[in-house]
Amino acid sequence: MSETLVDAARELATRVLEDNPERLAHSAAVADRARELAATVPQSAAETLVAAAWLRDIGYSSQLKQTGFHPLDAA
Repeated sequence: MSETLVDAARELATRVLEDNPERLAHSAAVADRARELAATVPQSAAETLVAAAWLRDIGYSSQLKQTGFHPLDAA
């Protein structure tokens, strides 16, 4: 698995969730689990799966919060 996309996602999540360490820790745990599960998806999707896990909760960031609905704010 190439780490380029995963590294970028991790860096973005770390940057925008720096004010919410509990949410960042949760995202890291989800990404770890996604990495474990990556063997169950086509190899071409594994990197995207792990990157998406890192980004799943960035809408909780105070930097991105506009509506208070984290899926929309993350989008």
